[in-house]
Amino acid sequence: MEQINKKAPRKLNKKKVALVAVIGIVAFVFLMAVVFFIRGLLQPNKHFYIAGPESSLVFHQVIDGEVSEQTCTVIRGSEVTIKKKPSKKETNYIVVYQKDKEKFTLQVAPEFLVENLEEVVTNQEVYARLLVNLRENRDSDLSDVILERYECVPVKRIDYERDFVTETGEVLGYTIEKDGKEYYVLSRYVEPTLDLAKIDYSGSVAYSTYWDNYFGEGFSKETYIDSIDYKPVNKLIYEDNPLKGNINAVHIGMSLLSSQSDYLIQLCQESGINALVLEVKSDEGYLAYESEYTSQYLKDNEAVSKRAMSKKDFEALVKKYKEAGIYLIARIVTFKDPIFASQWNEEAILNSDGTLFKQDGLTWPSAYSRKAWQYNVSIAKEVAKMGFNEVQFDYVRFPDGLGSKERAGQVELNNHYGENKVQALQHFLMYAYDELSPLHVYLAADVFGWPAVARDDQNIGQFIPAISQVVDVISPMPYADHFGANSFGIPKPWQEPGRLLKEYSSLYIKINNSIHSPAIYRTWIQGYACLGYVCTGSSDNPKRSFDSHDMIAQIKGIQEVGFEGYMVWSGEGSESMLSFRKDGFIDSKLDDDQKYVHQYQTE
Repeated sequence: MEQINKKAPRKLNKKKVALVAVIGIVAFVFLMAVVFFIRGLLQPNKHFYIAGPESSLVFHQVIDGEVSEQTCTVIRGSEVTIKKKPSKKETNYIVVYQKDKEKFTLQVAPEFLVENLEEVVTNQEVYARLLVNLRENRDSDLSDVILERYECVPVKRIDYERDFVTETGEVLGYTIEKDGKEYYVLSRYVEPTLDLAKIDYSGSVAYSTYWDNYFGEGFSKETYIDSIDYKPVNKLIYEDNPLKGNINAVHIGMSLLSSQSDYLIQLCQESGINALVLEVKSDEGYLAYESEYTSQYLKDNEAVSKRAMSKKDFEALVKKYKEAGIYLIARIVTFKDPIFASQWNEEAILNSDGTLFKQDGLTWPSAYSRKAWQYNVSIAKEVAKMGFNEVQFDYVRFPDGLGSKERAGQVELNNHYGENKVQALQHFLMYAYDELSPLHVYLAADVFGWPAVARDDQNIGQFIPAISQVVDVISPMPYADHFGANSFGIPKPWQEPGRLLKEYSSLYIKINNSIHSPAIYRTWIQGYACLGYVCTGSSDNPKRSFDSHDMIAQIKGIQEVGFEGYMVWSGEGSESMLSFRKDGFIDSKLDDDQKYVHQYQTE
């Protein structure tokens, strides 16, 4: 048999085996590192954004590895870095959040973290905080479709590029769905939850129940508190349109805007006057210039332009005043407009027989009318673009003396949405603010002097806290000859205008302190001779011309309680009327330690 020769097996080299093992381990670790690195590039999951239904959220801090009682408020949309993911026993992430130069370690539940910035607003529905007309889109005007108070609608989408503010986490508006159609609503009118929509912000707002005697028990509380929006707002100050406290102005009627321009510039140079209230739209509904918008809202737009200069000439006049450094206020008479009312009966106040209601021979649009809202605001926007610093709505009210007619069913107000008068005016001014604030122009409202005294709306819709909460500037008209004997404990207020203005202005301190976001108080003062039936000329009640001494007395009365600014009503504001009082037009500026400081009080 053939013998097979076998070689003996070689002995293994232990050193080589060890070396191969080490190389294998290193290669494996390197390979895993590469895999994890590539996965990190393809699936970046270390950085997330804070998400939630509200603009800011509060999380507990993690200190020395332990969750503490200390918290940190984080703006929605803020970027955070994942430090530790949840384990099988844990449900929360540990993240690092940097605020300015300081870092915070926080415990965050997974529902508050998203990978995409355009997912940080998590609420799928919103609730109306108050009645609001919807828009078809952000750039369209109001539609007839409304959200009722507390109504819930689904959110369809948010335009993050336009409507999400990264600095604050706020949403400016939502595209929502109602009745199968998409609409747009500004976020100031809605909340992400019903509980938030129902919060009562009325604080220490005081009101009279006088009108319960007319309209039933509980009317006043519903009208002045329950139906009104007192939620805090940030009143904007525009860098390109700074608003001083000491705006000292005179009113100029439409017929004198141009013919008196040189004199008015001189007046501003030689007195404390630094602003002009120019009448853009008059009590009769006339416009000072040929507007581009009248044809959109009037059936016959020629009637409104009978006293109008061309738009080009008006713009040149505005430029002339602005170049002289004058602060310009556009006075727009709003809901006293016979031209508009005569062309739109269904938008006007009517008698029960369908004829136009008249007061002092003039007809009125209804302040409930959205068409009237849009018409007046279109004029306001047009003059804002010309360079006016401020828009002042006058006659932003219902006619006075309607109470008995309403109870008797003798008047039709064309109230299509079931609002009360105070609601309607607040809603109008909120709409005006929505439209004007993007143009960096301030919103002002003139109000009667008496509602602040009576602590109600006098059935004209002017409840002062409701208006002051919305506008930038509120301007009452406490003319001395409009007050009765013994008002504020003054036997003849018209004979002591300085004392009257001091006592009256003190009322606004209490009103301002009762709400979160009061307007600047800038009152009108009387710049015309006392009415003859008030100042009768008797030895104990002499005639009073309201000369420069009375101008100073009124301004000093305002200053004594810490307010700056005033506006003089001298009728049309003719040169003769103003020159007679010129020496009394002093600057109202106060030192900082003399100024009223808002102190919100809840009780």
